Amino acid sequence: MVLKYFAFSCFSLLLTACSSGNLSENESKNSTPKVAGEELFELNCAICHGLDGKANVSGAKDLSVSNLPDSEIMKIIKNGKNGMPPIPEIAASKQKMQDIVEYIKGLRK
Repeated sequence: MVLKYFAFSCFSLLLTACSSGNLSENESKNSTPKVAGEELFELNCAICHGLDGKANVSGAKDLSVSNLPDSEIMKIIKNGKNGMPPIPEIAASKQKMQDIVEYIKGLRK
């Protein structure tokens, strides 16, 4: 009986130790989860606008000082403007469009 109790206790401790500290794929102890739109921005926009929106590669605008309304941002993403090509994979989804617009507005000072 004592052996069964000991085995059960060890098993319980093992399960408790293994279950603590599980982190999702995008999280670690030193980082926060990405907000909606951030990954889309990093994949499609950061190459010219920079991660902080301030880069000026190929004439890209500084998004940290932009005051464009949502509708104009959406129009530019859908149709492109000057050197910026349209981004159809974002424009095709209302949710992606809204997520990236909110992220871009969050880069403003």
